[in-house]
Amino acid sequence: EAAFEMAKKVLEGINQLTALVDSKQIGGVQYAVDKSFETDKTVFAILGPHQTNYGNDPLQGCHLIFKPDILFHPDTFIIPAAATSYSSNFRGAIDQRPWFAKHRRGTAKEQMIHEKMHPCVKDTWSTLATDLICRAAVSQGQPVRKTTLDDVKKYWMAQDSHLVFEAHLPYCIPFTMVESVVMHETNFNTKLTAHVQTVLKDTTTVITKTTPAEVVATAIKRTTEEHEHTRPPCFAMRCYSP
Repeated sequence: EAAFEMAKKVLEGINQLTALVDSKQIGGVQYAVDKSFETDKTVFAILGPHQTNYGNDPLQGCHLIFKPDILFHPDTFIIPAAATSYSSNFRGAIDQRPWFAKHRRGTAKEQMIHEKMHPCVKDTWSTLATDLICRAAVSQGQPVRKTTLDDVKKYWMAQDSHLVFEAHLPYCIPFTMVESVVMHETNFNTKLTAHVQTVLKDTTTVITKTTPAEVVATAIKRTTEEHEHTRPPCFAMRCYSP
């Protein structure tokens, strides 16, 4: 009987999801560039610390920190900066990568496709690391050979998240792939249904009662420290209610 009830709930959820798809209420944030690049068929995330408040939520929204395992799904890919930067130099993303600007060819979508990387491909990590070191050097106007790890860390933490590594994950991800959730207590109590609250409490949810800035600091800490000596790092995605 318990199994029947569980199956019934799953089917009800699938029906609700299908209805949302048909009504076009889901499918990214309805941004035209995402649709033209077909990235609206993926889940957007940042490969590493995510500190930009896209939703303008004063309480800093909800941070989902994914398990590194999701990296190896065949539909996952990583690009050096936000997909939108290929069509608009969004927030100077291309200016920070003059080597890319010099050799870019084809349409904006083709440029993004040419820079797609997957962790299973040889030299993915060294390629991303080299790109990031060079960007840190450009930002400080110094030779690459003089750029230190601290310079790279400072560069990352000073950037809008559109300017760091953007990961695109499979369109549907089971909640078992979420390592932890970080959000402010007020958002937890006022913006989630009782059922979702119950589900989250069964995970390693961190509910902060302090300042909104502490929400971001806690999420960054959990994204970086837990996997500091392992590869790959965690993903961080931020969600906001309407």
